[in-house]
Amino acid sequence: MNAQQIIDLIRNAGAEDNQSILYTLEDGAALLALGITDADQEAVEEAHEISNNARIYSEAARQYGEVTHEGRSYALLGQADLTNRVFYGWEGDAADGDEYISEWSAPAIDQDGEEYVVRWRFDAIKGQEPEDGSSWPWHMGYEVIAA
Repeated sequence: MNAQQIIDLIRNAGAEDNQSILYTLEDGAALLALGITDADQEAVEEAHEISNNARIYSEAARQYGEVTHEGRSYALLGQADLTNRVFYGWEGDAADGDEYISEWSAPAIDQDGEEYVVRWRFDAIKGQEPEDGSSWPWHMGYEVIAA
C-alpha cells in the first residue's frame, strides 16, 4: 500500500479533514483496524508528511490567502512587508513626487511544503502612497521565487 492509498482508506473510513487523518495515522489500533500493518510503516510516515503539509497549507491559505503563479498555488505564511531591497527605481532613489517601485514580499509554501517567497512590485509616487496596504493591487504584479 502506498501513502495516497492509506490517506484514501482513512478518508473513506470517515476522516473529514487533514487533522482527522493525522490523528488516525498516529493511532496504531485505528491503523490496524483498517488493515494497515507494520509492513506499511514507510507509507504511513509518507502519508503523515503529506497530510501534515496539506494541513499547514490549508491553515495558511485560510489565514493569509494564496496566489497562483504559472499554474501552481502557493499559500502565504504571513502578511506582505516592504522589502527595503536596493534596486534601480526603489523608493530610496525617489524624491517627493517622483515615481518609484514599491516592493513587498511574503513567505509562502506550495502544497508539498516547499518554501517560497512571493514578491510584488507596484508603481508608486513618493508622498502619494496608499494609506494602508489593502489599497495595493495584490492580485497582480507578483512573482514566486524559491526560498
